[in-house]
Amino acid sequence: MSFSTASKPISQRRPRAENAPAKGSRVLSPRTDRISGYRVARRLATGGTSDVLLAECDGTAHGAPGELVVLKVLMATYRQDPAFERMFTREAEAYGRLKDSSIVELYDVFSSSQQMVMVLEYVDGLSLHRLRHALPAGFDDAACAEIARGLFRALSVAHNANDPETGRPAAVVHRDVNPSNILLSWDGDVKLADFGIAMVTGVAGDTKTGFIKGTFGYMSPSRFAESPSRRRRTSTPPCSFSGSSSVAAKRTTRV
Repeated sequence: MSFSTASKPISQRRPRAENAPAKGSRVLSPRTDRISGYRVARRLATGGTSDVLLAECDGTAHGAPGELVVLKVLMATYRQDPAFERMFTREAEAYGRLKDSSIVELYDVFSSSQQMVMVLEYVDGLSLHRLRHALPAGFDDAACAEIARGLFRALSVAHNANDPETGRPAAVVHRDVNPSNILLSWDGDVKLADFGIAMVTGVAGDTKTGFIKGTFGYMSPSRFAESPSRRRRTSTPPCSFSGSSSVAAKRTTRV
């Protein structure tokens, strides 16, 4: 298995036969659900606060007719809660600062019929978590190295981000690097996704005393040893690198 972080625009990706399903997915069933200029094909996942949907462009919004995108929609339960609206907006802000082939691209963000929606790049492939469980023998060393290279490239881009208005350094700290948020395309691209709990420099956060954000097993050990106030001050790039190192170690040791 080999990987490359070379990215291609959606329009240049390899053609797929009309109505053929994406690899690793179920056949898309025709549905009448629509969100703005997108026809919803199916639900890909449901997170803590959002639905993640696979959709087709109808040609009136971003993308050419029939182009596949991912819609991340804030659940109705949380739409009237300012804290969750800020969290959703902060994730869009994080994506908006990061333009690189190693990070899932944000195409648009909008509100429609009281829905808050992000339009994201569709990665035709599987998460590292799912692919690892589909390969009993694990990855060879070359594949592990390529995945790690793509992941650390993504983090380098995030940690060296600039504020789009001032041009000043304004790091984005992911805070939840784990195999489910690392996407591997069938073309060999490695992409970091899901900035839902990211800390964005210059954007107000909603960290609460006594709460630790992230995925257990991929978090920096220091975050458990420190006081809540110190954890807020030290949510810095090393936190994400600690998670990435855990991912790399577990992949290379076949854990």
